[in-house]
Amino acid sequence: MKKLTSLLLIITLLVLSLFIFSGCKNSNSTDKEEKIPVRTEIELNEYNYWKYINVTTDIGSVFAGGKGSISYNINGVLDFALYEDVVFIFDVIYYRDGQTEEEYQGYTMSIACNAAGDAAFETTYLGITNVTVGKWLGTSGNLVSFENYNWKIHFKSVSGKVIYTA
Repeated sequence: MKKLTSLLLIITLLVLSLFIFSGCKNSNSTDKEEKIPVRTEIELNEYNYWKYINVTTDIGSVFAGGKGSISYNINGVLDFALYEDVVFIFDVIYYRDGQTEEEYQGYTMSIACNAAGDAAFETTYLGITNVTVGKWLGTSGNLVSFENYNWKIHFKSVSGKVIYTA
């Protein structure tokens, strides 16, 4: 009987030790493999910029004789990205009532975003553009007063890159 009890005790200890040691893991192993960061560069254009940049505008009194302005706010939507050399091009168009589109006059202006993808500017009825965020890169064409004209600003194109690592 003593031998049988000793044998049962040894078998029980052996079975318990198998259960205990089978649950242990090697301390050098990990559940997740280390991810290598991937650098992503997106070339911006007029078809994809909306995924990375939010553009809002506020328009008031842009008819002949109106003393209004047009404001644009451009904001990068990725906090972890670098907006490299991002430039927005806008057509500024002015015209009188009764003119056809072929008779419209205008010029093109360029606004650069900062590294966060932000820019803000306001163009007034006097034809003056004040850039408060970003950088004024100039115009192609002459600035004019819109005081006696109807006028509008149209987005033309965007260039530059969005760079991030994920």
